[in-house]
Amino acid sequence: MWYNVNMKSWLKNSCVVITGASSGIGKELCKILINKYDCEVIGVSRNEENLLKVKNEIEQDCKKGEKFFVFAKDVSKKQSWKDIFKFAQNKKANLVINNAGTMLPFCNASKITEEQLERVFKTNFYSIYYSFVVFNDYFKQMKKDCGFVNITSSSSNFLIPGQSIYSASKSAATKLSLVASSEVKNKYFIGTYLPGLTNTNIFYSLDNSEEILKGNKIKKICNKLGTSPQKVAEKIVKLTSKKKRYKLLGKDSKMLKLLHFALKERSSDFILKIFKNSKEETFKQMF
Repeated sequence: MWYNVNMKSWLKNSCVVITGASSGIGKELCKILINKYDCEVIGVSRNEENLLKVKNEIEQDCKKGEKFFVFAKDVSKKQSWKDIFKFAQNKKANLVINNAGTMLPFCNASKITEEQLERVFKTNFYSIYYSFVVFNDYFKQMKKDCGFVNITSSSSNFLIPGQSIYSASKSAATKLSLVASSEVKNKYFIGTYLPGLTNTNIFYSLDNSEEILKGNKIKKICNKLGTSPQKVAEKIVKLTSKKKRYKLLGKDSKMLKLLHFALKERSSDFILKIFKNSKEETFKQMF
């Protein structure tokens, strides 16, 4: 596979903080970095039970001793990042991967509550900002390779009806990451990677139930157009190892890019028509 490790890679034997580590892309990143790069990983998530399951799974598969450290924290809170930093500093962590994210059910922007708005922005945008604030001086002082990888979303570049707040939060995170990358270019690394549709449990956020996708066409579309978390994680690790500063990921992202190029703002009208004609339960709140 592509990720046969170059022993000179700056990721080798690193200590990495990964948010959203209990499932999906985050979980796969943990596995690759521990198994292929001999990294120590500080896995961060609100769900301690799931983190412990990941720890057990990794230690059984990798058989490399204690490489995964469970850190149950809510990254939407600044105090959590202060706590993460203290632990990470003691471990001499040199990379933070901001992977945690949340989304809402498909609905019109006018129906989103202030509580939902705050939760999405704090998880998807503020968490990255907080990580910059608490780790900035530490990374500037390090005398080896270090920095951030911020996993945002291809939706930050395109117009997706029903996901205005999610897209806005990811767009803000993408812009923050890219500008910060220029500001600290000669001090430490910041990579910004934008996956498209990924077959993860992000649809099953606090406002969704598994029933909303069970047996309908959306799940089939996710399976057909989406990329597996493992493949996304592999690409992210490869890009990080080469210190690539920006990359749009996923075949669906390329399709949306072409659609947006051809139709501009009318691309949203086109996608909305597809949603309406599908008559799927997932989109019923939009009509």
